[in-house]
Amino acid sequence: MQVNHQRFQFVNWLQQHKFNNKIPIYFVVIVNENSKIEPRNNEDSIADKVIRDTKLLDIVISLHNNHNKAFFTKKELQRLQNLLIDSHILSDPEILTLLNLNSEDLLTGVICPECTQLPMKRVHGKWICLVCKATSKNAHLQALHDYALLINPTITNKELRKYLHIDSEAVVNYILKAMNFDFTGNTKGRVYNLTSGT
Repeated sequence: MQVNHQRFQFVNWLQQHKFNNKIPIYFVVIVNENSKIEPRNNEDSIADKVIRDTKLLDIVISLHNNHNKAFFTKKELQRLQNLLIDSHILSDPEILTLLNLNSEDLLTGVICPECTQLPMKRVHGKWICLVCKATSKNAHLQALHDYALLINPTITNKELRKYLHIDSEAVVNYILKAMNFDFTGNTKGRVYNLTSGT
């Protein structure tokens, strides 16, 4: 259903830009090798449209050999290519909004890379899992990435202390300084850009 809708939108888009030829061929390509393709209600025809990425080259070669009609001239293809590039808009969705969540719904802290429990505890420059006792020096990197993706690409020392479950301002200052993040503001009101740094 989704690919049919997207095909419908694409054909309309082509027609709006004076490309009146319809695209007769489309496929759903599954790249996750662990995904199962199981037709429901005797939907045998789904196997003709849903394929694995390993079959894509064979299908393209087969289509090339079996279809002699050119739908677009080279000039039209060049114009289409330029239009697609010019019309492309990077997606930057508000993930929590899409999921009908807010930041208070999130579990905070550093996730243990071994058993995925949280929060880990910061002790003498390393993270210790309170469940499996695993240790890590850089387990907080994933937490910082998650914060930037889910909540905000910028953060203050106070916000990071709360998020990582650390009481010490000095410890969080050390973490932020080690990451070499860009920042704005003076010492007390400093805001760090989590998408910069190392």
